[in-house]
Order: sequence, then structure tokens, then C-alpha cells
Amino acid sequence: MKSIRLIFLASLVLCLTLISSCLEDEIRVSKDESGVVTNMPYQWKTSLSTDGRLIESFIRSDISYKGNVLLASQDGELSKMAMIDTRTGEIIWQWNDLHFADQGFEIGKHYLINKNLVFQERNQFYKIDLSSGGTLLKEIKEYYSEGIHGIGEKYFNSGEYILNDQGHNVGYVFEGSVNVNVEKRLIGPAYSLEYVDGNNTTGALGASIPFIDQVSGDTLLIYDFADALPDWHSNVFVGLYNYTKKTHVYDKMPLRLNTDAYSSGPAVVYNNKAYFSPSKSIVCVDVFTGEKLWIKSFSEGFVFSRYIIADNMLIANCEDTYLYALDPDTGKELWKEKSSGTSSRMSYLNGVVYFTGGGDGLLHAVDVATGKHLWKLRSPDLDQNSGAWFKRRVSVIPGENGKRGKVITSSYLSAFCYEAAR
Repeated sequence: MKSIRLIFLASLVLCLTLISSCLEDEIRVSKDESGVVTNMPYQWKTSLSTDGRLIESFIRSDISYKGNVLLASQDGELSKMAMIDTRTGEIIWQWNDLHFADQGFEIGKHYLINKNLVFQERNQFYKIDLSSGGTLLKEIKEYYSEGIHGIGEKYFNSGEYILNDQGHNVGYVFEGSVNVNVEKRLIGPAYSLEYVDGNNTTGALGASIPFIDQVSGDTLLIYDFADALPDWHSNVFVGLYNYTKKTHVYDKMPLRLNTDAYSSGPAVVYNNKAYFSPSKSIVCVDVFTGEKLWIKSFSEGFVFSRYIIADNMLIANCEDTYLYALDPDTGKELWKEKSSGTSSRMSYLNGVVYFTGGGDGLLHAVDVATGKHLWKLRSPDLDQNSGAWFKRRVSVIPGENGKRGKVITSSYLSAFCYEAAR
């Protein structure tokens, strides 16, 4: 009996040792020679594909509601959206009420206020209740959207390819409400209408960004637009519209002339300045006068990854494969770090920017103060499918009660949650 008991105890010790060893293997963190984390355990993983096929649709924007995040998913051949509980990874609801059920989607232009999500993909417009996943409105517009931004219940949709009286394509700003299903034309930029390009476009509109003038309390809209020139070039301008008073402050201040770009992407407004990125440059203007304060040129542009203001720095992820920090007042380069070129939009939390690289498929975390990488994480799903890189999208959820927050991203198969670097 004694020998049986000893054998049992020895077996128990061996099992505990094996379990401990497995747990150590599971939570092991790997770093490269520079100390950058290349592998770490995730808090949860949720499959977003029912049959293992790669997810074809994309949600490029960080869309979060009450600590939950919206991700692209797939059920067989059907493209869906899934609302994910970031505490557990549970799928709360899925949505597939598309105009064309067999089509995929790519959401990069949206406005979110409270539980109401407004977005447009090509000419297909939707309003969704994020608390339930219910469709509030869907309709086909007569224009393609270049960007939707809002303030309060109002949203401003920049629409391209509306025909003017001469039969040429131009862009306008449309005004709508998340609470009322009525939309009307608001602004027609001061196009010259002197030249028409090969796509029958004479004037192109970028995005219109609303903000509050802290002195007057008025709501203002800053927007960029372009006059077509020969050889696919353009003159790019900026306008400022006082939405409260229904009048322009200025309607045609130059950003870049004779450049190889039509739109600079949505402006970032910060400390009475606005930042645009026409062609391969970043241009800073005085938001109230349109006067150019500085311009910095690069070898490539910022079409996909864009830039944000964080810790009083302009953090810009360039297609030249570098991440830059600029002084927002002068444009002076503060640091640059090797990046991945085409990347997701950046998300910021506690001194760290997170993004996924389209060029390398990794989840990046960079210390904003130093410009040094903290993470370059590989998608765990690559062990299952060589095409299951991280997709170009990252969300961050702040922590509570002194705990670190969460970083949520997805591969072409699954959603992953990691503890934030800080």
C-alpha cells in the first residue's frame, strides 16, 4: 500500500511539473536582439470565420461602443460585421443587412455618436444601432462618399461625382442628421471649372471636418478641394465655412499648386491649426485664415496610415516605411522610426501608438516619447494559414482601476486581445 501511495505522489508531482512547464511555455514572451517583443500571450482569441476561409471585408476605422469593438467577420460566403465584447471575446451580435448581400464591404468613412453609426461604402449609405445591430436606414446615394465626419447629431458627408450643369463631375458637402433621415446639399466649393480630366472630373472634394470655435462658440467646417489640371495634376485649396452663421470665412486658400494629388485626406485640427497631406507632404495652416504656416515634404505620402496628434507631437506614418514625430508648431522632425509602409490608422493609449502593418502584417507598438518600438507581434493565425496576417485595424480600450488597457486587432481569421504595453 505504501509503494502505491509513493507511486501516486510521484505521478502527481510529475503531472504538476508538466503542467507548470506547459504554462511557462504558454506565457513565454519572446524578444528580438533589440529588446522588442515579438511574441506574447493574448488574453483571448475569437474566430471570425465559420469555415476557415480568409475574411474578405474590412473595417479600417476604430469603431467602439461601450467598450466593445466592431470587426469584419465571415459566415461562409457572406460578409458580416461582428460586435465583440472586449472583456471576454464573445460575439454580441452580427450584421449583414447590406444592399447587396453577396458583396463584401470596406468601412473607412464613418461617424459615430452615442449608439448611432453612420457610414457609406461607395454609394451605399447605412445607419446602424450599435446597441442591437439593427438597421436604422439604408439607401443608395447619387454620389460616392469621400468622408463622413460629424459633431453632435449633425454629420457632413463629402460627396463626389455629382454632375454639375455642364455634365462634369464635381464634389459637394452634404448635411445630414443621425436622428432625421433627410440630407441636403450644404457647400459647393469655389471651383474654377476650367479643365476636365480623363474621368470627366473638373472639381474634386476632400473631407469636411467640423469643430467648435472656442471664442465665438460657432460650429466651423474646414475642407479641402481641388481644381483639375492637365496630366492628372491639380491645384489644391482649403476653405472654412461658418456653419452657425451659414457663411464662408474664406473659400479658396492655396495648399499645393500644380501637384499630383486631388485630395489631401481629412484635416487634423489642433490648437488653432489644421494639418493636411496633399501629395507627398504635410501642410500646416492657420485654421482661421488659411495662411500656410509650414510645409514638410517626404518621398512618399500618407494616404493609408495618416497621422494623429499625441503628447503634443504630430505622429505621421508614411508610405516611405518610416514613422515620424513632428513638432506641430514648426514641422521640425523630432524622431523617426522604421515602420512598415502601408499601415492601419494609428490608435493611441498611455504614451504608445499601435498600428498593424500592411507591408509586414505585424502588430506594432511604438513609444511616443522615444520613437522606439516596444512590440512587433506576429499573427498567431499564421500557424494555421499563411495568409492570416493581422489586418489593417487596431482598437485600444483604456484600463480601469489602475489596470492596463486592452489592444484589440484581428487577423484574416480571428480577433485577438492583448494587454496594453502600459
